[in-house]
Amino acid sequence: IMAVFGLAGLRNLAIHNSLRRLQAEIYDRNLNSKFRTIPRSDGCIPSRHLYQLRTNDRDELIEYAADNDIQLGVHYLASTEHGIYRRQAQFVPKAMLAGRELVSLPIGPHLLIPDIHKIVDVINGF
Repeated sequence: IMAVFGLAGLRNLAIHNSLRRLQAEIYDRNLNSKFRTIPRSDGCIPSRHLYQLRTNDRDELIEYAADNDIQLGVHYLASTEHGIYRRQAQFVPKAMLAGRELVSLPIGPHLLIPDIHKIVDVINGF
């Protein structure tokens, strides 16, 4: 059953990827420069299935967005945030920092362009 859903979704893959790239361009052009984006390699044509920011105030940003009806996500937790690996945190400081800073913004074919602009306005208002 899942394979049937996957095959059906492939028919829309190109248009969904194009829409996500357009949404990401709107984010790129309009988000406040105090947020750091994830760099991409030159010549890369990404699917943009995620749009991530780095901020020193991840949890506060997520709470602020939620108060404004925007749901953000914690994209990444370092492995050392989980019990069995906690003692290894000293060996992966960059992964630990990324885990504390990364947040995922809404992106996808379910969102309209005005939705993306509303998200930008809320995030920039933080």
